[in-house]
Amino acid sequence: MRIAISLSFIALLPGLSIPAECSQLTYASQAAFDAAAAPLTNISFNSIPLPGGITTLSSYSADGVVFSGQTLSGPGIYAIGPSYYFEYDRDGNVSLDSYTGTSNNTMTISLPANTYAVGFDLFTVINNQPTAADTEDVVVGGQSYNVASLPYNGQRNGSDLAFFGVVSTTPIATVTLSPEIYSQTGTDIENFQFGGQAPASAPEPGSMFLLSGGALAALICKRARP
Repeated sequence: MRIAISLSFIALLPGLSIPAECSQLTYASQAAFDAAAAPLTNISFNSIPLPGGITTLSSYSADGVVFSGQTLSGPGIYAIGPSYYFEYDRDGNVSLDSYTGTSNNTMTISLPANTYAVGFDLFTVINNQPTAADTEDVVVGGQSYNVASLPYNGQRNGSDLAFFGVVSTTPIATVTLSPEIYSQTGTDIENFQFGGQAPASAPEPGSMFLLSGGALAALICKRARP
């Protein structure tokens, strides 16, 4: 079962009961995620050499995290600078990109042992779909989230940056991201963070939902089905 998450608005349901097996909290606010998940390790992709503004890597590794994906020529991942093309200049930072051009692609992030939190900025580049909106299927440690991209931005030919973070009471080994609607959509991430400290205890039901600007996006308790 997949549950859609709006990154801009969360409705609080009166009388909501929280199942005991819930193990992950998702965040749309980086500040709230940082407070909940600290201490965190930050990975910037800005140190990757970019001749011509873009480079193709078989994979990219930093601080024990391995990023892999797909390219036009096969397995691999693109590192793309903001000067390469207007589509990729969201905030002046280098992004990692998985893009095949002909079929839906998948970016896979392999995490070190005992990782309990992961967060990043996400955007999509939507080729030849000037009015398109896409969603990303984000699977975190076996739990699936249908994450809506921010609204289409014509000046960017895709969505603006949206933060997505997860704090888990059990270790997270992998995260995968893949577009769900358009085959010519690139999956791009920036400003990656992860944490290796387990929460002291499961969150209390009364603190599950915060309404300060959608700080806490949702609690998802359903494990992804094949």
